[in-house]
Amino acid sequence: MKIAILGLGAYGIALAKTLVKKNEITMWSAFADEVAKVNSSRENSATMKGIKLENEIRITSDLKEAIETARIIVIAVPMFAVREVCKSLNGIIEKQQIICVVSKGVEKETYLFPSQVVHEELPKAEVAMVSGPSFAIELASGAETGLTIASENEDNIYVIKEAFESSNLDFDTTCDLRGVQICRNYKKHLCHTFWNFNGKSEE
Repeated sequence: MKIAILGLGAYGIALAKTLVKKNEITMWSAFADEVAKVNSSRENSATMKGIKLENEIRITSDLKEAIETARIIVIAVPMFAVREVCKSLNGIIEKQQIICVVSKGVEKETYLFPSQVVHEELPKAEVAMVSGPSFAIELASGAETGLTIASENEDNIYVIKEAFESSNLDFDTTCDLRGVQICRNYKKHLCHTFWNFNGKSEE
């Protein structure tokens, strides 16, 4: 199955390394210089230094090329960039393509969750989320990880689970898309609270 991963950050890279084992992966960045560097070195030293991307993973700054024939489009950009990416997708995505968001948090200006931002910009899109207590470096190194797939359409859940599941990735599933995002945001802030309580910065 072809999967397009939008974003060359840590989590996007970790997913690409995991999913390429049984899928065709194309990664995208809006920044041509970033794409050139990662294509040359096969790593993004700014976000995942020392983690090499497999040669089979294609990397491009052409969004239309990246998503062409992809069954699943993974949005793995920071939350502040989700809306702009969705605007860029408007008019070029196909009806059968699933938008799978892994971005965390809420939009600063509107306090909307990722799925709500997607629905505003792409009202006819099929939307899902993958969420869970996972770290990019653990995922990239092949550690056993449990995640949750959420979508209001059970068919979307099945397609994503079929494509993502592997020997080190196991999934729970739910149709409660909003609930997963509420819990994810709560967990993020709870972790930051305990981290700071212990005298450590969020960085």
